[in-house]
Amino acid sequence: METHQTGNEQETILVVDDSPENIDLLAGILKEKYTVKAALNGQKAITIAASKNPPDLILLDVMMPDLDGYEVCRRLKQDHKTRHIPILFVTAMREIEDEAQGLSLGAVDYITKPINPSIVLARVKTHMNLVMHQRHMEKALKALENKLSQISNQTEQLSLAAGSMLSIEDEQEVFDQISKAIVEFSDFKRVVISLFKEATPFRDIIAYGGVEEDVIDTLRRTEIPMKWYDQVFIEENNIGQFSYYIPHTKKHILNPVTVFGTGPEPESENGWHPQDNLFVRMSDDKGHVIGVISVDESKSGLKPSAETVRPLEIFSSLISQIVILKKEQKKRQEIEQQLLQTQKMEAVGTLAGGVAHDFNNILSGILGYSELIEEDLEHSQPVTRERIKRVISASLRGRDLVNQILAFTQSNQRDPILIQVSVIIKEVIQLLRASLPASIRIEHRLDSDSYIMADPINIHRMVINLCANAKDAMSVHGGTLTITLADVNLSTGDVMNFEGVLPGRFLALGVEDTGHGMKPEVINRVMEPFYTTKPPGEGTGMGLSVVHGIVNSLDGFIKITSVPGKGSTFMIFMPVHDHPTGSDHLTLSEIENRDGDERILLVDDERILAEMAKDSLEKFGYDVTIYSSSPEALDHFKDHADHYDLIISDTTMPDMTGDILIQEIRRVRPEIPVILCTGFSEYMDDEKACEMGINAMLYKPIPAEDMVSAVRRIIDGDGDGEHIDR
Repeated sequence: METHQTGNEQETILVVDDSPENIDLLAGILKEKYTVKAALNGQKAITIAASKNPPDLILLDVMMPDLDGYEVCRRLKQDHKTRHIPILFVTAMREIEDEAQGLSLGAVDYITKPINPSIVLARVKTHMNLVMHQRHMEKALKALENKLSQISNQTEQLSLAAGSMLSIEDEQEVFDQISKAIVEFSDFKRVVISLFKEATPFRDIIAYGGVEEDVIDTLRRTEIPMKWYDQVFIEENNIGQFSYYIPHTKKHILNPVTVFGTGPEPESENGWHPQDNLFVRMSDDKGHVIGVISVDESKSGLKPSAETVRPLEIFSSLISQIVILKKEQKKRQEIEQQLLQTQKMEAVGTLAGGVAHDFNNILSGILGYSELIEEDLEHSQPVTRERIKRVISASLRGRDLVNQILAFTQSNQRDPILIQVSVIIKEVIQLLRASLPASIRIEHRLDSDSYIMADPINIHRMVINLCANAKDAMSVHGGTLTITLADVNLSTGDVMNFEGVLPGRFLALGVEDTGHGMKPEVINRVMEPFYTTKPPGEGTGMGLSVVHGIVNSLDGFIKITSVPGKGSTFMIFMPVHDHPTGSDHLTLSEIENRDGDERILLVDDERILAEMAKDSLEKFGYDVTIYSSSPEALDHFKDHADHYDLIISDTTMPDMTGDILIQEIRRVRPEIPVILCTGFSEYMDDEKACEMGINAMLYKPIPAEDMVSAVRRIIDGDGDGEHIDR
């Protein structure tokens, strides 16, 4: 029993276990989607992994004779041929020390026995997707390396004509040397070399020679769009390969600020006129125009020919290749950064997913029993009741924090909701106080409790990015970071310069620093993606562009003011939405119209959480039976199927997970309503819950208000398909 083949194009998984029965079990789970290879011992696994056709992923049993799983993992990770293959340990052990040992050896995950098919498929799919994504990124990097190599070879050939210039590492020095060489050795006395760009003035003058500084300053301020050259770069003007001669008789097509030479008119028709011009086109690897070399004042006094423009065309090609090379290098760096970020998010996501379930269970106990204590306290104890309310509020904030972390690591797209921005800013300020250096002081004036319609994760990200930008501006000398929040009414005149923005009530968020400030040209570009004034390796240029995108999605706008040497202020204006009235959290006695006498079977492997939920529901008259073992709960239900009106089950439980339990219960009684609860599950989400016919899905920690409301609606038949968001 060596291989379970299922196809030629599928990813391959190597299952290593000394038990043929276990191999057959795992092969049966995986064979529909993957090619499965098998090894009954560690040495055989090492041989297969090092073969010409290695597996894409390994499921490795821990307890095996001769070589146990840990030793096999250690040897595989030491061999450069096999160290890249992800390893998932399969084990019946559940000790943290055992998991830590395996992860320290290089394993990426654990699957615990007894085997749950859903968990196996979910985890294998997750790690296989990461393998495929990493291979795609590596393939893209390889393609770029090949392209860079090809470009480098072309540049090497051009260097034969450009002399020693390629030995100069600084590209600007190369451009300056080229302009100097053109003036000294070509037939032309003056040269201006420009690269086109999309933003005004639509070109950058990167080098020049023989031209006065005041003329260059004028040219740099003059807008000359690339499309203006469309009437220059035409066939009737072409000489050589990509040079274009514009005689004085056609000077009317040139820009009014075009530089002209001086001197007498030529005596013959073949002579160079002082108002003649020559342009040499620069193109990228796809033939798109990226710049121009413009020259005038012929030394020989003759019109240009294919021979006299050839040196200019060689220099044009050299500059083009340098620009292309830099562009490709930037792409490569972006892909490398993306790959690095993917690996980081993989590690953070694994950590966050592992912690979220346990932490939410802890919060569930704190929240639930705090609500019960709050109900038990007499009204004559207002101080204690107020303290309990603060515990409840802190528990709900803890729940939101866990889910914010999960949202970041999982890149979830959330629908906009009504949020109070001041609450998010206060959380950010607490984070900043712990992370900013002592040289930076924080001040805040939060004069608004208004609501906006937005994704809270995006607002949190926006404020963090603005504050990070302010911190960087004060990193050398320190200073004061001031955060303000206020309500403003804006008229049509106030918003007329901002497309898509309507007048009305706005929430104005200000982030001010006393840092180095910005020049006007920097302010004009500061929101562009990848634009940064930081040294290489110290900034991605994405922080403020992300802020710009978030604000645009809110139909808001940004105003920036800055004084070099004194600091900058970013003002974010966001439309205000009407906010709900009333208390955010109801005590048990304040929850109305939720009473009942129905019978509920509640299953949660955390006994303390099951008892807490039972206490809360019984205060509303419900008859609740609890089990902390899902198999025992199933056996009980089979004997008392008609006794219950509702099932409430946790999702992540040993022996039998919540979704399997519900499937088995529905085999006995298909129509019984079900509520599924979860702290975090990598294989259960709202979409799968809908497919299973789950009536409601609640995310821990669950306030009593949400729980009893869902119970009443589901029993009354008003809540099918309900999914309470985190």
